[in-house]
Amino acid sequence: MPLSPEQQERARRQFDRFLARRVANLEALTMGHLKFNVLLTRVTATIFEFETPHALLRSRLAQHLERGSVTAGCLDELLEIASDAADDSAPGESSFADCIEAKLT
Repeated sequence: MPLSPEQQERARRQFDRFLARRVANLEALTMGHLKFNVLLTRVTATIFEFETPHALLRSRLAQHLERGSVTAGCLDELLEIASDAADDSAPGESSFADCIEAKLT
C-alpha cells in the first residue's frame, strides 16, 4: 500500500515541522534541562566504561533526544496519513495503521 504523492508530501511536511521544533528545542536546551541521578550516572559511566565526563554527557544528551523524538507527537499525524492510505488500498489489503494498531495492543 504505497502512499500517494499527496500523502507523501503530507508526511514530508510533518517531518519538516517535527525537525524544526526539535532544532528549536535543542538550541534552547541547557544543563538545567538534563536531570541527573548521581547514583545512576555513576553506574552508567561504569557499565559503559565512559572515561570522560564529555562521553557521559554525550550519552545522556542522546538519551534525552531519543526520548523526546518518540514522544514528540509526530506519530499521530503519520498514523492519520497511513490510515488515509489504507482507505485508498485494495480490499483485503492489510493497512499500515492496522499493523501499527496490532503492535500497540
